[in-house]
Amino acid sequence: MGRARARACSLALLLVVTSCTGASSGRSAAVPTPSHVPGSPVTYAAIGASETTGVGTFDPLRNAWPRVLWRQTLPAGSTLLDLGVSGTLASQALIDQVPEAVALHPDLATVWLNVNDLIHGVAPKRFGRTLDGIVHRLLAGGSTTVLVANVPHVESLPIYLACVSPNGLFTAPLGNVVQCPPELVGLVPGPSEVRATVAAYNRATARVVRAEGAVLVDLHGLGPLPAERPETIAEDGFHPSNEGARVVAAIFGRAWTDASSDAR
Repeated sequence: MGRARARACSLALLLVVTSCTGASSGRSAAVPTPSHVPGSPVTYAAIGASETTGVGTFDPLRNAWPRVLWRQTLPAGSTLLDLGVSGTLASQALIDQVPEAVALHPDLATVWLNVNDLIHGVAPKRFGRTLDGIVHRLLAGGSTTVLVANVPHVESLPIYLACVSPNGLFTAPLGNVVQCPPELVGLVPGPSEVRATVAAYNRATARVVRAEGAVLVDLHGLGPLPAERPETIAEDGFHPSNEGARVVAAIFGRAWTDASSDAR
């Protein structure tokens, strides 16, 4: 096995270890909920992976970031279908999640799919092509606003910092100790390599957004939140916490509000 492939496999295993204990499909019936936000109700489809299902939050059915967005930002009577599946890649979402979203004829669709692809070693160009297919299909009906997130600062995640530490441990700013799976210590790519790959993914994402007429949600622009706002990361050192889900929902909410204002 080549060095690059070994590193990709190491990152893939890291994903499995940090995700499997909280894995859930996140699928639920599309049921409207009361909201104080004025305006016409919208139909909302959320496409994504474990972050979208709410892994890392205390109560995913309430605290997953799409549910926070739905509850706090969207108009009264709006409908949510959370299609997220833990561990999914963009290519899998294109097959499994996008058709369900398209069938719903949503007014709003959110897409946060990138970290799993990055961890599994999917080339940025291939990721970009798949993402383009997702966004293109969601926009094909002509009435859907599509919000697409880029890759956040994954190199500042406690689980990653544990795996590049010589002893495989990292004490997070809040005091919890995060442990890297022993078989991965010293095998994951260094920070500069990860940052370069993230930059390539984000360039690909920006190209898709521009070409298709979607809206970019700049999670990377939030900065290294795990270091600057450690309360936004769950104890597993990988997923958004309740506070992290609120932060993510807020930036998606601003993007939706701005897009809605521009459309008037």
